[in-house]
Amino acid sequence: MLTRFGCTLVLAFAIIFPTASAPAGAQMTFGVNPAFLGTWCAEGDPTRQTSIAATITGVQLTNEQGSTSIGEPSGPTGSQITALQWNLVQGTLSPDGRRISWSNNTYWARCARPARDTLDGTWYASGDPSRVCSIRQRYGELRFENETGMTAVGSFTGRRSFTATWSGVPIAGTVRDDGNRIDWGNGTYWTRVPQ
Repeated sequence: MLTRFGCTLVLAFAIIFPTASAPAGAQMTFGVNPAFLGTWCAEGDPTRQTSIAATITGVQLTNEQGSTSIGEPSGPTGSQITALQWNLVQGTLSPDGRRISWSNNTYWARCARPARDTLDGTWYASGDPSRVCSIRQRYGELRFENETGMTAVGSFTGRRSFTATWSGVPIAGTVRDDGNRIDWGNGTYWTRVPQ
């Protein structure tokens, strides 16, 4: 601000940084296209599940052996991700969002329709990529963790239905036919893939 002869001049400066454009309709989560998030199958094999999840500090990749890496967005369109702890291997998302081709000549594909016994993995409350939940299934017992860290234990009551007890309150859950959405009895829902 400069003052001269009783007048005040205000000088404004704008700094413009170039931004990468994302594919139409995609919103970025920690700079990563949310189409990357969710459960994947290494080489398309449903017994080799992998995942990419949003965390409080960024994005975490987990391979089929349980090894993890921080994921960093790369590329001009939001369609690439680099695994910083895996020798900087780079993944490129296919245009339909169903496959990640890695620079080490491997790939991850969206898993086929899951069976009842494959609820394991990362889920998203209301499909929101910042509201990460999880389900772990062991010998018929289901363990849930919601986006706030609250946990519950449950079990199946039918082919695509179960009950989870949250703080002493049982809440029914129903898995949609495609296995990618759970509708809860309290009117909320979880999805496997962020929306």
